[in-house]
Amino acid sequence: EKYQFIASFDRPNLSLAVYSGRKRLEQILRFLAKRKNQPGIIYCLSRKMTENMAAKLLERGYRAAYYHAGMDNDQRSKIQDAFIRDKIHIICATIAFGLGIDKSNIRWIIHYSLPKNIESYYQEIGRAGRDGAPADTVLFYSYADVKAHHDMIGDSPPDRQELLAAKLERIKSYAQADICRRRILLSYFNEQPTGDCGNCDVCKNPPQKIDGTIIAQKALSAIARTGGKINMTTLIGILRGSHNKHIRENGYDQIKTFGAGRDISYNDWVDYIYQLLNSGFVDIAYDDGYTLKLNELSRKILQAQMDVLLTKPAQLEKKLETIAAPPQKQAVADGLFECLRTLRKKLADENNVPAYVVFSDKTLWEMAALRPRDAIEMRGISGVGEHKLNLYGDTFLDEIRRYEN
Repeated sequence: EKYQFIASFDRPNLSLAVYSGRKRLEQILRFLAKRKNQPGIIYCLSRKMTENMAAKLLERGYRAAYYHAGMDNDQRSKIQDAFIRDKIHIICATIAFGLGIDKSNIRWIIHYSLPKNIESYYQEIGRAGRDGAPADTVLFYSYADVKAHHDMIGDSPPDRQELLAAKLERIKSYAQADICRRRILLSYFNEQPTGDCGNCDVCKNPPQKIDGTIIAQKALSAIARTGGKINMTTLIGILRGSHNKHIRENGYDQIKTFGAGRDISYNDWVDYIYQLLNSGFVDIAYDDGYTLKLNELSRKILQAQMDVLLTKPAQLEKKLETIAAPPQKQAVADGLFECLRTLRKKLADENNVPAYVVFSDKTLWEMAALRPRDAIEMRGISGVGEHKLNLYGDTFLDEIRRYEN
């Protein structure tokens, strides 16, 4: 008799967040400052990027290394083993890293660049929090990432380009979304969520809607007055009244909308234009220098035949708050958790096994929060069976008592 096993795509212990691609290193350093000694992976688009990122982290005292397919097998094996045994905390890697890796206590995943599709993204974030304890995932997103992927698609076999472009469009829509991100992921895999997750940046920091009709009209008018020959960077320069050489040489400083949006910051204009693109109110010609083009909806907006609702750009500081702090369960007992983790590392090294083989992070967090006083209470901690109780129970109970005293 045949059986079919069906598992959910939902991973509720993973928090989901998307950040603007501006000042990525600064945002990563602020993120890591709250996660000292927590193992994680930074996925990068190129080998060079993995090496540069690892070097920057090493300069700042982090135990980091890079990993990519250009390294020989012996190098890669040593790096992977050091990561599994918590001798290295951060791996900066291409997608070559992670397949089949046996490490349950990866606490965070960062995508330095937009992945090529949702399948890759889901597989890569799925390497975090396999022990069931809270884990964070961050995706950085920028216009340049989309451009890089479109360039790569252009080098693909012609019969695959349409499919690859469609998949890129779906991950782009996910990154730009202002609804629960877990809903989008689950629906992509044909799974119906029961409600909003409460554990993504959109749920934690709900977007504020504003009447963006005049903002849209200013942007679309500038595109119209330049004949659809400008890209996003030039458009924002025109709207903000920039006198750079390209704008002056093309006479864009003479059009009516020059400087019409100088009251809006550059970063906010980027956000608004992304929203106009995502809503289909303007098109982008990837095969024509990424120039912006008007369409039927654009003309309706310009002719005041329809209104536009836009999401107010989230301030970076407020956005960072959604994942800047570690999970509350950990924060409550942070001091004891660190002591228990140090003890676990010592025992793991003595027995030549990865740290999670002793106890998972989830088990240590529960010990730190509940602080069992004897073997009976220790048995009530998830992940502590008779075998591990006999092996490590007294040692961990002694550490808890020492911390409390």
